[in-house]
Amino acid sequence: MYSGKWNIYKVAGSLGTGLEAVTFLEETLGCEVDVIKADDPRGLLYTCNWNWFALVVESEDGHCGIACRFDEPNTEARFINCARHLAGDVVVPVRFTTDMMIQVADACMNTPNNMVDTQIVYLSEKRDADPSKRLASITIDITAENMKHLWGQRGVTNNQHRELRKDVFRNAVLPYVGSKTGLVFSELPLRYILLRNVIRITPRWIETYEYHDPLPVRVLLGAIEEVDRE
Repeated sequence: MYSGKWNIYKVAGSLGTGLEAVTFLEETLGCEVDVIKADDPRGLLYTCNWNWFALVVESEDGHCGIACRFDEPNTEARFINCARHLAGDVVVPVRFTTDMMIQVADACMNTPNNMVDTQIVYLSEKRDADPSKRLASITIDITAENMKHLWGQRGVTNNQHRELRKDVFRNAVLPYVGSKTGLVFSELPLRYILLRNVIRITPRWIETYEYHDPLPVRVLLGAIEEVDRE
């Protein structure tokens, strides 16, 4: 799907035209686009909850190209030009190890407001890797209830929850709206790292990516939306 200098992240968003997005990616980032079909076993690595998955390609310098979405198996891929798309979710891919992610899953697995799958999915194909250090992903809702479990029984109030999301939007998203060079990543303040690592922050659902170092936490502008709309 990509050479060693590219990373792939999930992202939510609307559909765009495939030709436009592929052309943009190839001309801007110099990347050849290959497609992982929905019926490809590797596609399981990118499965989302609503029977589709999407990919974003990130270059070494942090700029992003496109996402690709499949509505159902055996269908052709359709692409999103994330650099021009302005409706969707804000994604915080967080890198951390499997053993750290298990702590998060244990904390959030059965909370009433947790509406997404907390199953750990291994991304690493290195069969001799230490299981506790293998790449994996997990999805957890950032809700007041989940924050209560992550931050201890003192929890957080609804107002604190709202302010946290607004801070993320203001500090990490707004500075990059209107970027003419494509989407970029930005470090988040350490206070947004829960259990040393987690979490993607968005109004709807969140996504965590792992690596053995809990830093950095970077916000991917897969698409931009007012965080506190509801």
